[in-house]
Amino acid sequence: MESLPRKFTAKIIKAFVIREHNIDLTKVPFYPAEAHLSDELMGVRMSARSFLAEEEDNIPIATPSRFFMLVRKFYQAVVSKMVQEIPFKDSLKQDLRIIDPKIKRILQLRQFPL
Repeated sequence: MESLPRKFTAKIIKAFVIREHNIDLTKVPFYPAEAHLSDELMGVRMSARSFLAEEEDNIPIATPSRFFMLVRKFYQAVVSKMVQEIPFKDSLKQDLRIIDPKIKRILQLRQFPL
């Protein structure tokens, strides 16, 4: 369950910042600019980047920087909402991990060693 917010966070925040807060994803800082990935490294699909490059002559100069700023704000809003709404510390959620086939297989191997 924590992999989803981690996936979105990794699109805008530098990996070493996420690793520093690995134990508690809710504490990853979004607002210091030095924690953010550059626009070139930020998680934006190649099709959007291609469009911006192809239309460079037809769009205002400020459009690419505004686009990346809005994408960054979107990811921040998504992760903030997940952190507020998903009960990461809930014991039921922790117990439901066994439904995940990968984890279920690992648990079975631990329980019954070959």
